Amino acid sequence: MNDALGYSGRRCIVTGAASGVGEATTRILIDLGAEVHTVDVRKPDISGIASFSETDLTDSEAISRTVDAIGKVVNNLFNCAPVPAGAARELTERVIPNMIDGAVIASVADDEIARYTASRSGELVDLGIRINCVGPDQAWPLVLLGSPRSSPVTGACL
Repeated sequence: MNDALGYSGRRCIVTGAASGVGEATTRILIDLGAEVHTVDVRKPDISGIASFSETDLTDSEAISRTVDAIGKVVNNLFNCAPVPAGAARELTERVIPNMIDGAVIASVADDEIARYTASRSGELVDLGIRINCVGPDQAWPLVLLGSPRSSPVTGACL
């Protein structure tokens, strides 16, 4: 697959990568040349992932250990794990200090994350970080919104 979306060499974290939309998103990102670090309660059966962290995203200490282990600069965070909105927010807030020229994308099933997305977009855009969400769960819209080619879009919930 070519890299028309600009993911080649970008560092991405995908939660919920062992199944569903997280697995599909992980596969697409790897095909597009991204360095993908996966986070889930079980290891994804996907070749080409850069790392896997077995993490319960409802555990604050586990989130901190996971982000510290991945380290370095992160370009994209794809919150695809089916966790409570508070856990998704906590992970997002923990990853943001490591982000440069990136995007936080959430796969959502409730309005709380959509409200969070809209409220944080103005603050984060000043840091060069975009935040968007997609619901219902679909991998390609997540990948499209996370792409550097979608840099004008922030605060959206598709």
